[in-house]
Amino acid sequence: MTDSPASISQSAPARDRFVAIGTRRHGLLWLALMCLSAGCGPGDGRWRGGTALGGATVEGSGGKTYPGGGAGGRGGFGPPAPSAPTLSISPLDGRTNTADQPISVTLNDGGGQVDATGLQALAARISLVTWPERGAVPFDRSITPPLGAAATQRVITLTPRGALANRWYAVLLGDLPPPLSYHPIVPGNLQEGTRFRPLSAPRVLLVEVCDIEEPARLNVAFSEPLAAPASAPDAVAVIIDGAPATCAVVRTDEGSVGLTCPGLTGTSHVTVSLAAGVSSKTGLPVPPASFDFDVATLPQAALCRWLVAPVP
Repeated sequence: MTDSPASISQSAPARDRFVAIGTRRHGLLWLALMCLSAGCGPGDGRWRGGTALGGATVEGSGGKTYPGGGAGGRGGFGPPAPSAPTLSISPLDGRTNTADQPISVTLNDGGGQVDATGLQALAARISLVTWPERGAVPFDRSITPPLGAAATQRVITLTPRGALANRWYAVLLGDLPPPLSYHPIVPGNLQEGTRFRPLSAPRVLLVEVCDIEEPARLNVAFSEPLAAPASAPDAVAVIIDGAPATCAVVRTDEGSVGLTCPGLTGTSHVTVSLAAGVSSKTGLPVPPASFDFDVATLPQAALCRWLVAPVP
């Protein structure tokens, strides 16, 4: 089975295994991207703001399973209230070079709890602003499928009335009418929406430590695709509890690097540094960066703990 968005739209047992293996290999950011790419949202029982749904367990690298996080849990795997309507935003928070991605808010409402009035109220509360100034950006909104058509998923698309500049913007959700709520995909992301930059400005997006109760995996994710992913691990240096670590590369793809590091545990003090020499597909370099943290203090979601790099 390939790690592709199409693979997530299949029978429940096969999908749950796909989710388990993919999350183990790539971390929860991968799961977020798969779900957004496949259009699977919380309303169909697969994903809710960083939480996989349907009561599935996630298999750790030693064969251990991690149970659901309870009904409506924001920090683990487990279902929310049955058929609860949920929201997701594109682009994802902190992403750059997003000009070819739609700016949109997706409502998944398998239970049919949001009527036409509620949908219009939601659309009216969505804003597009400059970040961090929060200056209003003029835009037009459209709803697909249109009001009156039966649907369990609707996409509210924001189309700027002029070209966006090379700077940060944000899609913000105002006070949402019941029963709507929004939960960021990654712990540490913006709580009220997502921030993005339409043109290339590559940066470290986040650092995550996964399988924290077993030989842990360190993943470094970037805000846009890299030109030469295989070279990225050479630029990543890891110090664990004051001593340089010799890490093994277990995965590279265009958006992230996966490492296993001897001695990395859920109680380690870690410094992760990215040296010069890594570039995006646009040719722009990823600026050197360093992150110093105690694994145990990072927010946790299922198998992983997350350190989200600040948006400049």
